[in-house]
Amino acid sequence: MCGRFWLASPADALARAFRVAAPTPVPPRYNIAPGQPILAVRLADEDSGTATPEGGRELVAMVWGLVPGWMKQRPGGRAMINARVETVGEKPAFRAAFRRRRCLVPADGWYEWQARGDAPKQPFAIAAAQAGVPAAARSMPQAADQANDRASDPGARPLAFAGIWERWHGPGGDDWLETVAILTRPAVAFLAAIHDRMPVVLSPGGQDAWLGDTGPAVDPVQVARRGAVKADGAFRAWPVSRRVNAVRNDDAELIAPVEAGRDGPPQGSGQNSAQGSGQGSGQGSGQAQGDGSSSAQGSLF
Repeated sequence: MCGRFWLASPADALARAFRVAAPTPVPPRYNIAPGQPILAVRLADEDSGTATPEGGRELVAMVWGLVPGWMKQRPGGRAMINARVETVGEKPAFRAAFRRRRCLVPADGWYEWQARGDAPKQPFAIAAAQAGVPAAARSMPQAADQANDRASDPGARPLAFAGIWERWHGPGGDDWLETVAILTRPAVAFLAAIHDRMPVVLSPGGQDAWLGDTGPAVDPVQVARRGAVKADGAFRAWPVSRRVNAVRNDDAELIAPVEAGRDGPPQGSGQNSAQGSGQGSGQGSGQAQGDGSSSAQGSLF
């Protein structure tokens, strides 16, 4: 399951890591939630309606929560933010996108919530091991400084989640929306003690395989097994403040470590479905936000 993540890498780091033209600078985001616009890397072809000189790849904004192209109306309720890698090629909502519209979702890390009996769920931040754990300083300026230092490190590489995307046209034909879902797999190694699912994080070679073959022959299970980052020693996890439960909180302090179970109540949070994985069903689903118009997709740039 992946219901919340962060991305603070600067534009030049994204361009290097994903071989795309450098985007217009985007502000760091530390609490990306379902229904919001997120960045995705895809092949520019007849489905996207564009062409680029950067190896056929483009970096675009899409709404997180997949809407199948065959739906007559955009659905209400919980959005389809995740697709299980074990069944993505079989489910009617996902199989067309899996065959022809695969993408990468850049991230610096993600959050999972660990059940702790009768106690409130404990949020954890999970990132690449080489990124290290942020300083324990709780002041936002210090946390932000270290996050920016990591993001500007030439050796730091953003994670790449495997994703699928769709283009939905409204009943009138003029309204359109591009949406994305992140693939998940069973959690591995120590991460299974936090949550039983995790995003499919692709290695550089796995990223090429995921994007490069647009036919139906790709086996999603093989992509997860052979193209995914090997779990042993690849990731770190640390407890973070329950401030992350509230989508309105979006600052670098959210990824600063805290002592598990000693964080106190979340600040300024409401217990509603827009909070995604944190305090909802635990399945990573969240209410799609916004008015569903295509303008939401351009708001990142």
